[in-house]
Amino acid sequence: MGPPGGSEAKRLSPDTVSFFRCLGFEGSRRNNLVYIAANTLIHTCGNSVQFLDLETKSQINLLSVGGFGIGCVAVHPSRDFFAVCEKGNHPNVYIYNYPSLTVHKILKQGTEKMYTAAAFNFDGSQLATVGGPPDFWLTVWDWRFESIVLQSKAFSQDIFQVSFSRHFSGQLVTCGIGHIRFWNMANTFTGPKLEGLIGKFGQVPLSDICAFAELPDGKVLSGTESGTVLVWDGGLIKCQLRRPGGSPCHDGMIEFLQLEGKGNEMLTAGADGYVRFWSLQWLDAAHDGDEKTVCEINPLRELHVDEKCSIKGIIVTDDHWLIQDENGILWKVHIPTFEVEKVLEFHAGFITGLSVSPNNHFLATSGSDCSVRLFHFKEKQQIYARWFTSGATTILWPSKTVDPDCRTIVAGFTDGVIRVLSRGAHQWGLTHAQKPHTMDVTAVSYSSDGDILATSSLDATVFFFHSSNRYKPLGFVKAPGPVTCIDWSPNGMNLLVGCSNGKILEIARPGYEVDSSITFELSLPSKSYTFLLPDLKDITQQLPEGAETKGHDSHASDKPDIGEHDSQKTDVEGRSVQGSQAEMDGDNQIDSKEINDHTQENESDFQSRHGSMTQEVKEEDNEMHQSSMNITDVANEDVNTAKGQQEQLDSKETSSLLNQQMSKEVRKSVHEFVQESNPIRSLLYTNSNLNTFYMVVEGAGAGCLFECHIDMKEVMGVTRWHSVPIKCLQYSSSQQYIVSGHDDGSVRIQTAPTPGQLSVMQQHVFWEGRLHDGFIGVVAGAMISCDHCFLASAAYDGSFYVHELKLEKPQQFTIHLEADKPSEAKDTVVDIGVGVYSIEEDKQKTEQDKQLKIALHNKKKLKDKVEAIQNSISKLLKENNERDINERLPLEDFEVDPSIRSMIESEIESRISEVKQELQWESEKMSIALGKLKRLFLDSLEVELIVLHGFKTNACVTTFRTGKLDPEILTAINEANSQRELPPAPRVSVLTLLKDAEEFPKGKNVAQIDDENSEHHAKAEDSAALQDMRRRRLKKMVSDYEKYVNDRENKNFESEDDIAAIKYAENNMGDFKLKTDLEHVQPKNQQTNAKKKRNEMLLLKESIFNQKMEFNREFLALRDIKMQISKQIHEKNCKIQEINDILRIKDEPLFAPCIFKDETPEERDKVSDKDIEEHCQNLKKMDEMHKAQEKKGGLDFGGMVSKAKPEEKNTSLPPSEKKALIDDSSRKEFEKLHRAHATTQSRAFALSSLEQEEQDATHIKLKFQKSKLLENIENMVNNFDNALKELRHKRFQLEINIKRADLKMITLYQELKVLRTMQPKEEALESRHSAKQMELRDMSDKLSEQDKVLEQKKQEVQALKEKKKQLMEEFEELVGESHPAKDALLKIYMRRIKLSKGVDDEDDDNLDEDMEVDDSKGSEDDFDEDEVVEICPAGCDQELYEKVCQLRERRTIEDSLLQESNKHLDVAQREKESKLKKKKAIETALASLEKEMEDFQKEKQNSLNQIDAVLPLYMHQLENLPDGKLPDDLSGVLVFSNKVINQLKETIKDHNTETVALKKLQKELKKEHITLVRERKSRESKIEDLEQRVIDVQMLKFGQMIDLEVLDTMNAKKDNEELRLQLRTQEAQNAAEVSKWNRLIDNSIDQIARAMKEHAACLHVTADLQESIRLLNKNMQQKAGSTYRDVFVEKKKAELEYNHLSKVVAAQGNRIEILNQELLSIQNDRRKLFP
Repeated sequence: MGPPGGSEAKRLSPDTVSFFRCLGFEGSRRNNLVYIAANTLIHTCGNSVQFLDLETKSQINLLSVGGFGIGCVAVHPSRDFFAVCEKGNHPNVYIYNYPSLTVHKILKQGTEKMYTAAAFNFDGSQLATVGGPPDFWLTVWDWRFESIVLQSKAFSQDIFQVSFSRHFSGQLVTCGIGHIRFWNMANTFTGPKLEGLIGKFGQVPLSDICAFAELPDGKVLSGTESGTVLVWDGGLIKCQLRRPGGSPCHDGMIEFLQLEGKGNEMLTAGADGYVRFWSLQWLDAAHDGDEKTVCEINPLRELHVDEKCSIKGIIVTDDHWLIQDENGILWKVHIPTFEVEKVLEFHAGFITGLSVSPNNHFLATSGSDCSVRLFHFKEKQQIYARWFTSGATTILWPSKTVDPDCRTIVAGFTDGVIRVLSRGAHQWGLTHAQKPHTMDVTAVSYSSDGDILATSSLDATVFFFHSSNRYKPLGFVKAPGPVTCIDWSPNGMNLLVGCSNGKILEIARPGYEVDSSITFELSLPSKSYTFLLPDLKDITQQLPEGAETKGHDSHASDKPDIGEHDSQKTDVEGRSVQGSQAEMDGDNQIDSKEINDHTQENESDFQSRHGSMTQEVKEEDNEMHQSSMNITDVANEDVNTAKGQQEQLDSKETSSLLNQQMSKEVRKSVHEFVQESNPIRSLLYTNSNLNTFYMVVEGAGAGCLFECHIDMKEVMGVTRWHSVPIKCLQYSSSQQYIVSGHDDGSVRIQTAPTPGQLSVMQQHVFWEGRLHDGFIGVVAGAMISCDHCFLASAAYDGSFYVHELKLEKPQQFTIHLEADKPSEAKDTVVDIGVGVYSIEEDKQKTEQDKQLKIALHNKKKLKDKVEAIQNSISKLLKENNERDINERLPLEDFEVDPSIRSMIESEIESRISEVKQELQWESEKMSIALGKLKRLFLDSLEVELIVLHGFKTNACVTTFRTGKLDPEILTAINEANSQRELPPAPRVSVLTLLKDAEEFPKGKNVAQIDDENSEHHAKAEDSAALQDMRRRRLKKMVSDYEKYVNDRENKNFESEDDIAAIKYAENNMGDFKLKTDLEHVQPKNQQTNAKKKRNEMLLLKESIFNQKMEFNREFLALRDIKMQISKQIHEKNCKIQEINDILRIKDEPLFAPCIFKDETPEERDKVSDKDIEEHCQNLKKMDEMHKAQEKKGGLDFGGMVSKAKPEEKNTSLPPSEKKALIDDSSRKEFEKLHRAHATTQSRAFALSSLEQEEQDATHIKLKFQKSKLLENIENMVNNFDNALKELRHKRFQLEINIKRADLKMITLYQELKVLRTMQPKEEALESRHSAKQMELRDMSDKLSEQDKVLEQKKQEVQALKEKKKQLMEEFEELVGESHPAKDALLKIYMRRIKLSKGVDDEDDDNLDEDMEVDDSKGSEDDFDEDEVVEICPAGCDQELYEKVCQLRERRTIEDSLLQESNKHLDVAQREKESKLKKKKAIETALASLEKEMEDFQKEKQNSLNQIDAVLPLYMHQLENLPDGKLPDDLSGVLVFSNKVINQLKETIKDHNTETVALKKLQKELKKEHITLVRERKSRESKIEDLEQRVIDVQMLKFGQMIDLEVLDTMNAKKDNEELRLQLRTQEAQNAAEVSKWNRLIDNSIDQIARAMKEHAACLHVTADLQESIRLLNKNMQQKAGSTYRDVFVEKKKAELEYNHLSKVVAAQGNRIEILNQELLSIQNDRRKLFP
C-alpha cells in the first residue's frame, strides 16, 4: 500500500466546461416563475438563475456568487433590476442590472443560512427579504444605499411569501406555516420599529397560508390548506368563503390568490388543479367580529387545467397565463378562450438516476415522480416520458454487449420492481418486468459479457438474472446489510457488493442452471471485506482552488455555526486540514473582493451539514445491521438523505455545541465507532488486472477516495477527493476520466488514476464546479457522453444540467455515433401492479397457499358434516315438541353419551383458559388503556351524560354533564362562603324606630340597661355595696338632670337618637340608586372589589353546580323508577303469558319495555355473551357486504349504506327467569291451573256441565286478572311518561337559567378583569386610609391621655390651693380676730421670702427634669425687702411670732409648688392644643382621602358601567313602546326586574302611610308637649315646696342640714336584719310545701303505672282478636278457592261466620272504647297533678 496522501493535481481551465442547457425545473418551489421581460422568464434552478425565452426556448445561465444555491429571486417593478437572494453562511443579496447581468448592489447580513422569500415594494424603493431557519429574519432594505432599514424575527416556522401593501405605505404581510402576520413600520420613541400582528384563527382550525391579497380598505384575503378563503381585518377573521353545501373553495391548499379587474373579482388556484373566479360582493354580507360567519357562493367561472395538475404559481398577463405545475409541467392558458397548452415538461421532485447512451446523444433519467424520461443532448429537449406505479430509484443504459442497438435500459423502483425498457420512436416499450426485491432497488449492473444482470436493494439481497435467457431469475444472495452499490469485476466473474454498515462482499458469479424448486436463495462462494479507516493525519494534499478541503468529517465544520470562520477546521481527532477558496465557473464571474470573502465564509457551512447527515445515515445503517429482523424499516438512503438535509440544518447547531462539550474519552469512542462502521457510498473496479477497486464511504472518511483489494485488510491508497461525501462515482466510456457527484451539488471530472498509484496525482488534471443546490442538491448522477462532448448531471433538487466539454480525447479512443433508426416500441409483457409478491415471496406463498387450500377444504367437509348432524338433531327436537306432553321425551334422553359432554366441556374450558393466557397481555394492555381513558374522560365527571327515554312516547331527557369541582375551586368556594356578607336588612319604618326608641330611656341602649341590671343583681347581696350603688345612681340622676337642664338651655342641642334616626332614614329611603349616574357612590356595604367579585363568581359557579346536581338527582331517581317499572312490567307480562296459555291465546302482542344502552352508561363494561355474538354477527355482515361490493366494483361511496339503529339493551328475560319473578302464591295457582288445563287437554271425552261451569268461571276470573294487569301496566307507563314530560320541561327551564347564569358569569369575568386592573390603586388608597385612621386613633388616644394628665394637673393645683387655704385658716385661728398685732403679723405672713437651701434643693428634686423655666423669675427682685431685718412686732408674743414665721415658710413652699404646678399645667395645655391641631390636620387629610376614595369609587363604577351585559327579554316584558314600536334610541331605557318594581311601588305606599302617621303623631306629640309642660311647672312648684319642707324639718329636728347618704347608711343595717329574718321564715314555709307536693306526685305516678298495665293487657287482648280474625279470613279464602264446593252451603256458612265475627268485633270495639275513656281520665288526672 502506498503512503496516504498524495501530491497536488492540476485544475483544468474554466473554459473546459461551459453551460449548454438546463433541462430541470424546481416545480415544488412556490411562485418560481416571473417575467423579467417580454417572453422572458426568470426562475431558480439548483445553483443558478435561469433566463428562459419562451419563443426561442433559449436560455441564459447565471450562477450564484456564493456557490451554495439560490434562495429566491425578486424582480424590480421597472424590470431593470432583479434581486438574487442566495444560500450559505450569512449569504448576501445581489442586485443585478438587466439585461447586462452585472452586479449593481450587494446587501449583507440579512440572514444566517438562506433566504426563502423576497419582494420589492410597488415603487421599487425598498426590498423585503425573509430568512429561513434558524433565524427567520424579516429585513427591510434600502437597497440603493445597501443598508438595513428595519429587521425583526418574522416567525418561528418557514415563511412562504412576503409582500408590501399596495394601498398603505409602511405595511407588509407575511405568511407561512400555521400563520399570517401583518406588519407595520411604526415610529416609536426609540426610533423606527417593525411591529407585527399575528392573525388569530380563533375557532377556525389553524392552517398554513401560502397566498393572500390585500383589499383597498385594508382587509386581507388569504387561502388555507383546507381550501377555504379567510377574510382578515385587524388580525382577526371576519368571515370565511365556501361553496354551497359547506364545500371549500378548493380541494386542498390554495396556492394562488389575486384580485382581478377593478378589484371586484378574486382569482384563486389550488392544488386540485382548478382556477376559479369569485365575486367580492359576498363581503358585504359578512358581519364584523363574527368568527363563525361563513359565506357560501358559487364561483363565477372555473378552469380545470388537468387531472393531475397541482398548481404552485400563476403569472397573469393580459393575453395569457403561465401556470406552474408541481408535477413538472409549465402550462399556458390563452385568454380569453382559456385554451390550455403544455409549454414545457420537467421532472417533478427528485431526479434519482441518470444514464447516457453508449452510441448516441440520448440520455435517460429516473425520478421520484414515478417517471422514466428520455432526453437528447443536441436537441436540448425531452423526447418522451413514461410513468409507472412507484418512484424510480436507479437507471442503467447497458453497453452494446447487452443490446447491440443500445435501445435497452434497466430501471429499478421503490417497490422492488425492475423493468427493462426499450427505446422507441415515441415511447418506452416494456419488455420485461419482475419483482426480485421487497424494498427500494439501489443498483443494477450487467456483467462484462452481458449475460448476468445483478440487482441490489435495501432489503439486504442481491438478485441475479440470466439476461440472455429472457431475464430468467437465477436466485439471490443475502448481504450482511442493506446494499447501497454493486459493481462487476472486469472479467465478469465476481460481483462487488457494498453495504450501508460498511461491509463489502465479493460474490462469485452464479451458474445458469440452479435449483429453484423450493427457494431462489443461492449459496455462492464469497469473500467479505471490512473497511478500516486509515490514519488520515498525513494527508496534506492541497487541492486546487474550488476544492473545499477544510474538513472531511461531521465534526470538522461545526464551528462556523457558532461564529468561528477560520480557514482550518478540526476533525474527530483534533487534526486540522487546510483548505482553499473556491473559484466560480460560469458565464458570469464577478471580480469583487466582497463576493470572494462571502464565498470563503460559506465553505464551512456545508461541512457541518454533510457531516451531520453522514453521521445520521451511518448510525441508521449500523442499527439496521444489528437487527436484520427489522430490515423492512430501512428507507432508501439516498432519498432520505436528500429529504432530511433541510431538517439536518436545524439540528446542526445543537450537535455542534454537544461536540464542543464532549470529553476526550467520548470523542475517542465516537471515532472508534466511526472506524468500525463506514457506510459504503460507491464501489468501482479499476481497469486493470490487479483486481483492486475504488471505494467511497461516509463518516470520518467522507470525501476521500480509497483504493482497496478484497484480500488486503488495509487500503492500498487514499487521496482527498472532496470535502463532503461523494454520492456517485463512475468511469467515462473511454475509462480515461472518473466523474463524481457530491452531496453539496458539485461535480468533479478527473483523469483516472493509475491502478495502484492513487496517491500520485501530479500528472492528473481535474475540473470541479458546484452546479446544483448546496443544501438539497445531492447529485444523483453525473456522466460524460459517449463522445466526451457533454457532461450531464442531475440532483435531488430537481435541477438537471447539460454542459459542453472541451476535454482531450484519448489517442486510441474513437467512437462513431450511429444514426438513430427510430422504430415503434411496444409492450411485450404486462406490467406489474401494486401489492404483488416478490419472486421469492411468490415461491414461498404458492406452497403456503396450496397447503392452506387443502386445510380449508378439509375444514369445510368437517363443518358440513357437523352442520348435517345439528340439522338432524334440531329436526328430532322439533318433532318431540310437537307431540303431546305425555308422549314427549325429556331432553336428557337425547344425550347419547354424557361423558362426551363433560369431555367437550373440559376441553372447551382448557381452550378458554389457554386463550385467556394468550390474550392476557393484550387484555392487560387494553385494560390499562381503558383505565387511562376513564381517568381522562369519566373520572373528572360528577355525572356523565345519561339519556332517559319514554316508554310509549318519543320524548327523552338527558342529564347535565357535570364535571367534578376541582379541590382548589372547592377550597375557594368554601372560603367565599365564609366571607359571604349578610344580606342587607329590610327597610324599617320610621314609626318602628320611634316606637323602639320609646321602649328604652333616652341616652341608653339595651346593653347598658342589661349591664345595670346584672350589676344590680350581682351586688345586691352586700348591703354596703347596695347602698353605694344607690348613692351612685342618685349622683348619676343628679348629673343627668343637670345635663338635661344645660342642654335645654342650649338652642343648638340635637339628640343623638334623633341624629341616628335621620341618618338611617336618609340611607334607607327605599329609592332605586342608578349606578349609571356619574355622581352615584355605592354604599360601603355594596362596594365591590376584585376579591368580592371573584367570590361572587365562585358562588355563582357553586349555584350552577348545585342546580345541575339537584336536577341530576331527580333524573337518577326517575331512572330508578323506570327500572322498577320495567321489572314489574316483566313480572306482569309473565303472569299474562301464563293466563294466555291457559286461555289458549297465542301470539298476543304485549308491551315490553326496552332499556337503551345510553340510559345506563355505567354498565358499559358489562358485556354479555349475546353482545359478543351480536358483535361477531355485525362483523360478519360487514365483511360479506364489503366482499359483495368489491365484486360489484368497489365500495359504495354514494351514501346508501344503511345506518345502524339505536342500540337497545334487551330486557326480556328467558323463561327460566320469568318464573322466578312470580311470587309463590301466584306460582302455585298457575301451576294448578296448568295441571287442570293439561288434564283437560289429555282427555278424549267432553267435559261435564259442572266442569264446564268451573272452567268458565276460571276463565272469567283469569280475564279479569289479565285486564287488571294490563290496566296496571298502562297506568304505570302513562304515569312515568307524564313524569318524564314534567322533568323534560323542568330541564328546559333550568337550561335557560343556566344559560343566563353563564351570560352573567361572562359579565362577572369582564368586571373582574376591570377590577383587577384597578385593584392596585384601590389597595393603595385603602392602605393610606387605614394608615390615616390608625394615625387618627393614635392621636385620639394621645389626646385622651393628655386630658387625663391635664385633669391630674388641675387636681394638683386645686389641692395646693386647698392647702394654702388651710394655712390661712390656721393663721386666723392662731392669731385670732382681736389680736392687736394682727396686721403686722399678716404682713409678715404674706411677705415673700427666700427658702433655705435645703428646702430649695428638696423642692427641685420634685420638679420634672424636662420642664425648664426661666431663672430670672427666681431672682432677688421677686422678694420684698430682702435686706430688711425682721423683728417681732410690738405687742406680739415671741412664740406667736415664731409660729407665724413657720406658717410663712410653709406658705412659701406651697406657693413655690403651686407656681410649678401652674407651669406644668400651662405646658400640658399647650401640648393639648398642639395635638388638637395635629388631629384636625389628620381629620382634614382623612376627609380628603375619603373624597379621593369616593371619586375612585365613581371611576370604578363608571368603568364597570362600560361593560355590556346580555339580558334576554320576551316581548311582553317590553313596556317602553311609544307608538307601539320599539324606540331606536335605547340610551334612556331602564331594565327593571318585577321584584324591584314591586318593591319601589311598595316603598311609595309605605312612604305615604308613614307621612300620614307621622303627621298624626306630630299633632299628638304637640298636645302631649303642652300637657307635659304644664305638669313640669306644677311638679317644679311641688319640688320647691318639698325642698323647703325638708329644710325646715331638718333644721327643726337636727338644727342643721343632714347628709342623706349618711342617713341611708345608718338605716341600711336595720333593714338588713329584718330582711334576713323574713327570708328564713319564707324558706321554712317553702320547704314544707315542696315536701307535700312530692308526696302527691309519688301517689300519682303509682296510679298511672297501674292504669298503663291495664291498658297494655287490653292491647294484648285486641291483638289476639285481630290474629283470630286474620286466621278466619284465611280459612274463608282457602275454602272459597276450592274447586269442588257447594255454593249454597258455603254461602250459608260464610253468613253465619260473618254474623258471629261481627258480634265479636262489636264487643271488642266496646271494650276498646271503655279502655280509651279510662286512659283519657288518667291523663286528665295527671295534668291536674302536674300542671
